[in-house]
Amino acid sequence: MEINYNEINHEDVLEVSNLLFEFPFNTSLTGFSMLTEAITLTLSKRFARVNMSKEIYKTIAKNRNINENSVEKGIKLAIDSVNESYLSIKE
Repeated sequence: MEINYNEINHEDVLEVSNLLFEFPFNTSLTGFSMLTEAITLTLSKRFARVNMSKEIYKTIAKNRNINENSVEKGIKLAIDSVNESYLSIKE
């Protein structure tokens, strides 16, 4: 399945960004914007099954001229920044 940036609804991008801002993400991390892209690209295929590592990461990597592992690592670091924030709040 081909995923195309032209299929992205910019209102979805704004909605996803606003939702993610509800969590204590480190928004200065590149992974935060890649996570926003990943969620929005997934939403663009509303009723299709989407494989994150084979389709979404590949699409983002191609768009940013980086490799798929960098996309995965960036998103993971962004998510980990939320976990670290919650852990520091509990302490």
